[in-house]
Amino acid sequence: MKKAVVFFTSNDFSVALALANQLGWVAMFCRYGLSKVHPRAMAAEQVFTIGGPKLGHPNEVYMSDFQALDTLDDVSKVTLR
Repeated sequence: MKKAVVFFTSNDFSVALALANQLGWVAMFCRYGLSKVHPRAMAAEQVFTIGGPKLGHPNEVYMSDFQALDTLDDVSKVTLR
Protein backbone atom coordinates (compact mmCIF):
# COMPACT_ATOMS: atom_id res chain seq x y z
CA MET A 1 0.00 0.00 0.00
CA LYS A 2 1.28 3.43 -0.86
CA LYS A 3 -0.22 5.57 1.92
CA ALA A 4 -1.86 4.97 5.28
CA VAL A 5 -3.38 7.22 7.92
CA VAL A 6 -2.77 6.21 11.54
CA PHE A 7 -4.70 7.90 14.33
CA PHE A 8 -4.08 7.61 18.06
CA THR A 9 -7.56 7.50 19.62
CA SER A 10 -11.19 7.99 18.63
CA ASN A 11 -10.70 11.69 19.42
CA ASP A 12 -8.50 11.87 16.31
CA PHE A 13 -10.91 9.96 14.05
CA SER A 14 -12.65 12.88 12.34
CA VAL A 15 -9.37 14.56 11.43
CA ALA A 16 -7.93 11.24 10.22
CA LEU A 17 -11.03 10.60 8.11
CA ALA A 18 -10.75 14.03 6.49
CA LEU A 19 -7.10 13.34 5.64
CA ALA A 20 -7.81 9.84 4.30
CA ASN A 21 -10.48 11.36 2.06
CA GLN A 22 -8.12 14.10 0.89
CA LEU A 23 -5.48 11.49 0.03
CA GLY A 24 -7.95 9.43 -2.02
CA TRP A 25 -9.62 7.24 0.59
CA VAL A 26 -6.46 5.53 1.81
CA ALA A 27 -6.47 2.91 4.58
CA MET A 28 -6.91 4.08 8.16
CA PHE A 29 -5.57 2.41 11.30
CA CYS A 30 -6.37 3.21 14.94
CA ARG A 31 -3.72 2.77 17.65
CA TYR A 32 -6.32 2.72 20.46
CA GLY A 33 -4.04 4.91 22.57
CA LEU A 34 -1.17 2.41 22.40
CA SER A 35 2.34 2.69 21.02
CA LYS A 36 1.78 -0.29 18.70
CA VAL A 37 0.22 -0.12 15.27
CA HIS A 38 -0.97 -2.75 12.80
CA PRO A 39 1.97 -4.14 10.77
CA ARG A 40 0.22 -3.31 7.48
CA ALA A 41 0.29 0.37 8.42
CA MET A 42 4.05 0.24 8.96
CA ALA A 43 4.44 -1.55 5.61
CA ALA A 44 2.97 1.42 3.73
CA GLU A 45 5.34 3.54 1.67
CA GLN A 46 4.19 6.69 3.49
CA VAL A 47 2.40 7.01 6.84
CA PHE A 48 0.45 10.03 8.05
CA THR A 49 0.31 9.99 11.86
CA ILE A 50 -2.52 11.92 13.54
CA GLY A 51 -2.18 12.37 17.30
CA GLY A 52 -0.09 10.49 19.81
CA PRO A 53 3.65 9.87 19.63
CA LYS A 54 5.58 9.40 16.41
CA LEU A 55 5.73 5.91 14.95
CA GLY A 56 9.29 6.03 13.69
CA HIS A 57 8.32 5.12 10.11
CA PRO A 58 11.08 6.22 7.68
CA ASN A 59 8.58 8.20 5.56
CA GLU A 60 6.26 9.50 8.29
CA VAL A 61 4.29 12.73 8.08
CA TYR A 62 3.57 13.59 11.71
CA MET A 63 0.63 15.83 12.56
CA SER A 64 -0.14 16.28 16.22
CA ASP A 65 -0.68 19.44 18.24
CA PHE A 66 -1.94 20.14 21.72
CA GLN A 67 -5.22 21.46 20.32
CA ALA A 68 -7.40 19.53 17.87
CA LEU A 69 -7.98 22.58 15.67
CA ASP A 70 -4.23 23.04 15.29
CA THR A 71 -3.91 19.43 14.12
CA LEU A 72 -6.78 20.01 11.69
CA ASP A 73 -4.93 23.06 10.39
CA ASP A 74 -1.85 20.86 9.78
CA VAL A 75 -4.00 18.37 7.86
CA SER A 76 -5.53 21.12 5.73
CA LYS A 77 -2.04 22.00 4.48
CA VAL A 78 -1.31 18.50 3.12
CA THR A 79 -1.09 18.59 -0.65
CA LEU A 80 -1.70 15.64 -2.92
CA ARG A 81 1.47 14.39 -4.56
